[in-house]
Amino acid sequence: MWKSATTLTLLISLVLWASSFSYAHRSGCHRWHSCPSDSGSYTCGDTGHCSQCPDNQFCERGRPRISGWPDPEPAPKPSETSPTLWGPEEVPVKPTPREPENVKKGESYYRDVICMKWKGTAEYNLDDGARVDCLTDEYAVEFDFSNKWAEAVGQALYYSMKTGKKAGVVLLMNGNSSRAHLERLKDVVGHYRLDIKIWTLKAQ
Repeated sequence: MWKSATTLTLLISLVLWASSFSYAHRSGCHRWHSCPSDSGSYTCGDTGHCSQCPDNQFCERGRPRISGWPDPEPAPKPSETSPTLWGPEEVPVKPTPREPENVKKGESYYRDVICMKWKGTAEYNLDDGARVDCLTDEYAVEFDFSNKWAEAVGQALYYSMKTGKKAGVVLLMNGNSSRAHLERLKDVVGHYRLDIKIWTLKAQ
């Protein structure tokens, strides 16, 4: 009788442990679709996260696939002749035919695409552990969705201070309120005459 009770207790413990492990696994890379699906319910990388994905229509070498994307028009690569204060420039980004337009993509997706086209370094590590979204020859650039415009200002200025590069913000526009967020950003930059370059990018 004692042996049967011990065996039952052991079995219950194993079941609970397996359940907690399964839940933890689901709440990690599966939530971001950054690793292959165990059940085939999604395609690895279809949300723009590719850290554990094999090469497929969305990912290449663990990063979002960018082949076939057009160059921004006009080319938004920073120029040495830029004035101290700028008006926003739009960075047009269009999906290729194999990329569904209705798939929501995160900041890292747009950062990787644009930073590579600018021949910059994505997630450049600073000496204090902070990471610049994209560091080019001239700019330290922060990528943020429009509702985080205020955070983007602080991040860009800090990255500029740490790297000695000019500050830049790529504002991801993805809703009706994005225009209002952009106007707030422009007002603050203009009022305090902040040396920040602003790009806008229409996010899917």
